[in-house]
Amino acid sequence: MINSSATAALGSNLAPTTALTQKAVDGASGDVEISLARTESDLIGAFGLLHDAYVRAGFIAPNADRLRLTPFHLLPSTEVFVARCRDAVISTLTMVADGQYGLPMQSMYADELMTLRESGLRVAEMGSFADRRSSPARFLDVFTQLACLVVQVARARGIDALVAATHPKHSRFYVRYLGFKRIGGLKECPYAAGNPALPLLLDFGGITGTPAHDRLFGRCVADRELVATQWLPETWDRLRGLAAPSPSASDGGTDPTVKMLPSPNAHSVAEATTRRGV
Repeated sequence: MINSSATAALGSNLAPTTALTQKAVDGASGDVEISLARTESDLIGAFGLLHDAYVRAGFIAPNADRLRLTPFHLLPSTEVFVARCRDAVISTLTMVADGQYGLPMQSMYADELMTLRESGLRVAEMGSFADRRSSPARFLDVFTQLACLVVQVARARGIDALVAATHPKHSRFYVRYLGFKRIGGLKECPYAAGNPALPLLLDFGGITGTPAHDRLFGRCVADRELVATQWLPETWDRLRGLAAPSPSASDGGTDPTVKMLPSPNAHSVAEATTRRGV
């Protein structure tokens, strides 16, 4: 079960995403603000949105606190991005930078990721996407702005490419609209109730001169928007309580994401660097 005392310390059931009606969310345009998560309220809003999206999709069973985060969210190299409408989080993405614990999709695509590392690419994984909007036009506008911020933050951190594990029906959008390329075969995703996933790669250098590059890099994000959020140690302590095991909708057992960080991963960036002789 999720640690309710930790949730209370963060402001459990603030439920910022319920403060607006669906009509207000879909109708808002100029009122939407895109940024890195800057407050604990931003995190609660993002993790609440993720929980509801995963429950609706049948990936997890609901929990009393209506929050979902994985151990990867606890790493200092992980950054959460949010879109806010009148202080309520209506969309979110997460970027996990590669490091000693690897990446979430490594549980499926370890060989593909090792190949990228050995080629010299520094990668990060984009995932944990959730959105409240029912209007396709409004969704696309906000998602594009979020993706634009993610790639420019990634580049500012020295990252060369993003990877993503997506459902096949969504992968076509990532390829056609954002410039991702498929790098592996179809597999069952252990942290999405065994649903199918495809591995995708967005090499920033490989999309130069394309419409995707213009969408993602055409508007330069201000330097102040790229600055990483410095979280207080108390925030990390409370979040660790929230990342406790929770029931899985698929088998009634433990959410497999909580087992992903037992020790530094053997397929790490350091190992790839050693193999390259750097």
